Amino acid sequence: MITTGTAMASETRLIIADDHQLLRDGLRLTLEAATGYHIVAEASNTAMLEQQVKEHQPDIVVSDYNMPSGNMLEVLARLKDDKPDLKFIILTGVVSGTLYKQLLDIPVDGVLLKEGSMDDILNGLTKVSQGQTVLSDIVREQIDRVDEILTSRELEIMNLVVKGASNSDISSTLFISPKTVDNHRSNIFKKLGVRSAVELAEYARKNGLLSDG
Repeated sequence: MITTGTAMASETRLIIADDHQLLRDGLRLTLEAATGYHIVAEASNTAMLEQQVKEHQPDIVVSDYNMPSGNMLEVLARLKDDKPDLKFIILTGVVSGTLYKQLLDIPVDGVLLKEGSMDDILNGLTKVSQGQTVLSDIVREQIDRVDEILTSRELEIMNLVVKGASNSDISSTLFISPKTVDNHRSNIFKKLGVRSAVELAEYARKNGLLSDG
């Protein structure tokens, strides 16, 4: 049940979002038992999330990353553009340093693995409320791994190559010359020790380098 009535001024207004009712129920029960939080709405898909944020003006959104009805990265970017002070804690079961970097570029304020505990979420809410960024240990490790291996531009190109884009396609998408694409592609293959797009895709999947979209 969503908290009703007028929230005290000191309470943090929350929206929780997940397409699984049981997970929302568990999160709601945990937050209702904690002090200082007022759940103003729930959402089960990205379209509902956007609507609820505009209607209820929360302080923090705690949301699953994988939800139906839209590209979550695009939804988060729109919401952040509309309300820069709105804070997000994203829960995900995806292990991908590239995705985590994309989320932080929006920027979101927390990325936690769904396999973590409810205490992790409560601690994350406390830190985010204080203006800190909170990341699971595995999230930090994956981001560091990505940073050590490839540059941001190389990551962009690698993801496009894995999706089957040609050098010409990549050149048009990123507004760089085909020669520059070819140079980046060669560097990527050399750094990762792969010889084909198939080997590149396999390496990227195993090491969490693929983006979501």
